[in-house]
Amino acid sequence: MVALGEVDDGKSTLIGRLLHDAGGLTDDQMADLRGWNGALSLARATDGLRDERRHGITIDTAYRHLTLAGRGVLLADAPGHRRFTANALSAMSTAHLALVMVDATRGVTDQTRRHVLLAVFAGVRSMVVLVNKIDLVDDVAAVVERVSGEFADVVTDPRVVVRVVPVSALRGDNIVHRSARVEASNTLMEVLCSAEVPVLARGAMFAAVHTSSEQHGSVGLRILSGSVAAGAELSVIGVDGRDRGVVVVRSLEVTGTSLTAADAPRAVSALFTAARGGEAGLRRGDWLVGPESRPTRRTSVQATACWLAPERTLPVDVVALQHARRFPVRLRAASVLDVRTGTWSKARNMLCQNDIAQVEIISDRPLCHITGTGESSDRIVLTDAETHDTVGCALVRTGRWLRNRKGRSA
Repeated sequence: MVALGEVDDGKSTLIGRLLHDAGGLTDDQMADLRGWNGALSLARATDGLRDERRHGITIDTAYRHLTLAGRGVLLADAPGHRRFTANALSAMSTAHLALVMVDATRGVTDQTRRHVLLAVFAGVRSMVVLVNKIDLVDDVAAVVERVSGEFADVVTDPRVVVRVVPVSALRGDNIVHRSARVEASNTLMEVLCSAEVPVLARGAMFAAVHTSSEQHGSVGLRILSGSVAAGAELSVIGVDGRDRGVVVVRSLEVTGTSLTAADAPRAVSALFTAARGGEAGLRRGDWLVGPESRPTRRTSVQATACWLAPERTLPVDVVALQHARRFPVRLRAASVLDVRTGTWSKARNMLCQNDIAQVEIISDRPLCHITGTGESSDRIVLTDAETHDTVGCALVRTGRWLRNRKGRSA
């Protein structure tokens, strides 16, 4: 779960309040919240860096654990400043639910919209919009109605579930306890306890090899879609994109516990036996696919990308990282999204920092794309060829993940 939104909309204070009121803080953490002058500073629960406390903004993503309805939850406090969008996007990439903060006194900003669109881009399918600081406005119902309408324009993907809750993170209204200032159907705690964790599409099976131990013969798998069962036959796609035969799953386990099957999204350790010309010695970066999933090899793919580096003239040469495979590519942009209007315009001759763009990724070697496996199999990280800094990320377009406000697919 990740907290998103503009700078000063109250993300850190919200998480601090949630931890405080739900009893998720130790005595030492409670003492730290009081600070040197004894005043309660809820944002200190996640803003631990010296510069964060000095300037009053979140710079790096902070993680805190909380138990909700007997279920362990990892809370991520993502930075809201545009300079740190890369850090926020990293937190979104592993989240199943987003808490989107909106300051009731200023409404939805461009950065709020950018965070929401990037969360959809990263695969988040459940959002709770928290209209914060309701203690500072007179007509809370009108503000909530306006914010709800704006989010209906921004989030047009029918797969995304959006709920709106008016809160005051500072005062504690509608976080764990109900507010006396405004009626709400549910508190944030009630919404979180009843939230369902989305599951990737079933049917097609896809996994990526992320570790390999020659000593014990075990292989670490990250299951990205579908499910894997002991005894299953899987096709092996090598790092060069070529079919390397078939292997049989001998066993599965997680932290020493044997499993008969495992579903996405999960990481497991597995043992394999070669079958029908397959190679049991799998290597990092190999792909394993079920019988209903076959790879498509192309030297050019269309993708939706977020550019995270300073402006760069197009086309630009970068290095693509896709499931432990690195290869040089050239990036060309077709259109850039205006986050304020939700419309696409013809690309300029450069990409600027935080641009969301439709791009073409061109490679000298074939790019492998597995069809019918769900969204997470299509993510690509872009790095600078010389500095190795991350400059962007991309999602191969197998479907229409975003619509503009006129209802046309992007």
